[in-house]
Amino acid sequence: MIGRTRLRDNLVANLAGTAVAAAAAVLSAPLIYRWMGPGAYGLVGVYVLLQTLMPLFDAGITAGLARAVAWHRERSLGEVRTLVQAAVRPVVGMAALFALIAAFGAGPAAQHWVGDSAMPFETVRLAFWWMVGALAIRLVAGLGRASLMALELQPRANAVQAAAAVTRTFGALAFAMVTGTGVAGFFFLQVPISIAEYVAYHSALRRVLTAEPIPVTRIELSRHVRFAFGIAGLSAMWLLTSQVDKALLAESLAMRGYGAYSLGVHVASVTLLAVGAIHGAVLPRMTRHVAGQEEAKLSALYGIATTLTVATACSVVVAIAIGARMLVPSLQVSVDGIDPMRIAWLYGIGNAGAALLAIAYQLQNARGVIRMHAAGTALQMLVQVPLVAWSATGGDAVRTAVTFAWVNWAFALVWLPFVHARFLPCGHWRWMSRHLLPTLIAGLIVGAAAIYLARALPGGWVWGILALAFGTGVTFAAAVAMDPDAREVVKTWVGEHAG
Repeated sequence: MIGRTRLRDNLVANLAGTAVAAAAAVLSAPLIYRWMGPGAYGLVGVYVLLQTLMPLFDAGITAGLARAVAWHRERSLGEVRTLVQAAVRPVVGMAALFALIAAFGAGPAAQHWVGDSAMPFETVRLAFWWMVGALAIRLVAGLGRASLMALELQPRANAVQAAAAVTRTFGALAFAMVTGTGVAGFFFLQVPISIAEYVAYHSALRRVLTAEPIPVTRIELSRHVRFAFGIAGLSAMWLLTSQVDKALLAESLAMRGYGAYSLGVHVASVTLLAVGAIHGAVLPRMTRHVAGQEEAKLSALYGIATTLTVATACSVVVAIAIGARMLVPSLQVSVDGIDPMRIAWLYGIGNAGAALLAIAYQLQNARGVIRMHAAGTALQMLVQVPLVAWSATGGDAVRTAVTFAWVNWAFALVWLPFVHARFLPCGHWRWMSRHLLPTLIAGLIVGAAAIYLARALPGGWVWGILALAFGTGVTFAAAVAMDPDAREVVKTWVGEHAG
């Protein structure tokens, strides 16, 4: 019961923290876009793109540390402290390397990559420098967050994340407007915010890891290092697969157009943020089930996590379709022929397919076996990169978004049977019939009906909020209700909380 309650509390904390971060991202986006202009928002898109590339400088250490902490936590917090301390030095070194490389490249990037912007060259270069500093600090801060998540102390981690997300968006925007420093001030404030985030994560971790460090055997440490390097290779392939469209369009679009495109992608990223909250809650528990050879519990948790992933993804796509049009009229502005909300809708659908692949990858990561994960990522890269590269030719953002969505879903449905044959023996068709298909069909039907009804309502904030709350709520409830296992778990959690 304690384990189930902690899983519930972690999931609730993750969803709450993600909701705050997502709300900050979505609600601040049109304000930044409107008050600073599409060109400045193009720089925000570049910042987000650089942020997604940071795992290349992490060498898989953060992900490897998270799994290692989850594996060792029941045995010894002293060993966990040793692992955390061992991870800090190489990550600090790689963060410094990233900062050095990116700082030297700031001038050429400002001159050539975003040289068509109306902003002065010095302003753009200065913004790049602040971006680089903030991201380097966040790379090191991520070790603290990953460790707290793996220790299943996720309410603490999410409290820090939520505060940082609000300050990083609304706080930085307010600072830029009050001081009159514009986009340079916006990115300047990212640095002290990142420092505060680092201090908060690591202070919380120090309060937990009070035990004296205990050495970890060379064999175990070697196993964790191999896993980390494997994750690093997978991250590189995944980044090439998922970010090639952003990079190519950044090259071919004018900064104003890229700002409009980035706004849509930014809104759509809420899908992955939301399902990431679920995955972050269940991965440490799945790892513990693997360590305890509890296959039945692992299979049950994986099925419920799949249902919650699909239900959440459907709800977020509905929220994008309803909320953006009804609540944020400025998002309807087309810049250089690019409608941000059309991009958001299409990328939201594509991210839902990616979320389904991600929960299957978590199943493999929990077992510490990533060869098939690597094979799947490589295969997807070989298929998706050329198609998306072709779609992005000439700066066709809509065609790129359609290709991204189609390839993600096609690959998920074709590849997952092979994954389950290896990691979910004799469980694929039960998973399909009990957890995936009923949830997905219900989410699609109810979500489409909610979107249709919302469009028939008058505009404005009041009707918009009602339509948003009703549409997302009924979509999630209908999707979860189709899975008896997930329905029972959610009912139990609600009952325990009410009690």
